[in-house]
Amino acid sequence: MPIRAVARHLGISKNTVKRALAHDRPPKYERPLKGSAVDAVECRSASYFGRHRRCRPR
Repeated sequence: MPIRAVARHLGISKNTVKRALAHDRPPKYERPLKGSAVDAVECRSASYFGRHRRCRPR
């Protein structure tokens, strides 16, 4: 099957298909860890409610 037909069928660029075929395994997506909005107050709320966890000092 031509690269152009594969790209059209998948809805992606021909260059993306070529790049994928050049590698021996599928791409691996890794998202960087960001944390959450609760992280900033988690230690204070844990100590307030009596749940002691290891908290990093800031």
